[in-house]
Amino acid sequence: MAQQQRSRLTRQRYLVAGAWEIEKRGFAGASTPRIIAAANGSAGGYHHHFEDKMALGDAIIDAQLQFFDEAARQVAEQPAPRTTPRLQALIDLSFHYCTAIQEQVVLRAAVKLSTEAGPWMTMRSYSAPQKAVTRLLAAADEAGELLEGVIVEDAARFFVGGIAGLRITSYVATGLADLLVQISNMWKFTMPGVAEKGVCSRLRYHPPSSAKGD
Repeated sequence: MAQQQRSRLTRQRYLVAGAWEIEKRGFAGASTPRIIAAANGSAGGYHHHFEDKMALGDAIIDAQLQFFDEAARQVAEQPAPRTTPRLQALIDLSFHYCTAIQEQVVLRAAVKLSTEAGPWMTMRSYSAPQKAVTRLLAAADEAGELLEGVIVEDAARFFVGGIAGLRITSYVATGLADLLVQISNMWKFTMPGVAEKGVCSRLRYHPPSSAKGD
């Protein structure tokens, strides 16, 4: 058991070192020797966990998919809110994800891989967030919170794309420092076009951690 734990920790060390390298230089510019050196590892140890750089990239994208799968599972296990609109879970998921991007280099590297030309610029890289957002919007629709005529799948695609775009502009403008502010503004501007008026007035458009009295 201890050996398995050490193996997982070693793999994570290479993964994080690779993520830093990819975030800084992009996939094409990332150097396997630099990754190994940053992880204080060896070529044999690295290749025991990752056959090549492509396998490392796959693992970084998988980490993003796992993040959303876990977030969606947690939301699904929570009891249905009595007074808070179901759409609040969608807004809070976006803040949870964007805070994680600010804090976790592996997720930032996943963003890099999914937005630069290469094998990960595909819808697979966005499949987990699309699934999670669709699920939350469908729950809100069932609760009667969405305006008539709103198509859940289209709205989910719009919001996933909107957050993806804000990640890029925030990274370029402030190194992600203003990302939560930009996400807050997105919800303020777009929710009136998606949600019933009475629902909009009950939504909190800032991160839960900064909410007073929540």
